[in-house]
Amino acid sequence: MPRLTSLVVLTLLTSSLLGCLGEHGHRVHVRRTPEEIARANRQPKDYAELIDDLKAEEEENALNGPLRRSEAHYHLTELHVDRIKASGEDPWEDYEDERRRVLYRKWVDAHRDPPDAPAPEAAAPAPAKEEAEGEGEEEGFESEDDGF
Repeated sequence: MPRLTSLVVLTLLTSSLLGCLGEHGHRVHVRRTPEEIARANRQPKDYAELIDDLKAEEEENALNGPLRRSEAHYHLTELHVDRIKASGEDPWEDYEDERRRVLYRKWVDAHRDPPDAPAPEAAAPAPAKEEAEGEGEEEGFESEDDGF
């Protein structure tokens, strides 16, 4: 068994060395555009030219007045909302209290408790209202089923 192991290791070592030392006919091609080659070959810009180019690019990409004001308003609104979220206060609490008072107001004279609100998933859909005979028919229109 040790002889078989040494033979396998020797075979693998020999084949890997032959593969590494052999000549390979394939070439690596770098795909560059002529503009990229010219940019890589030219001399670097002076510092003053670089600063001028950066300033020109900044002016080109600058926001106009109304857009800048709109963005500032957006950031102020975002800060305001973040403060409200961090405070723990409910800004809709007064509105919700008023809504409940209006809903329960009609039950004051009934001398009984208002009904409990059903859970959204337990609420059954309202039954469809059936049309009474003669309703919905106007002159010149007949309610015949055309099969469509």
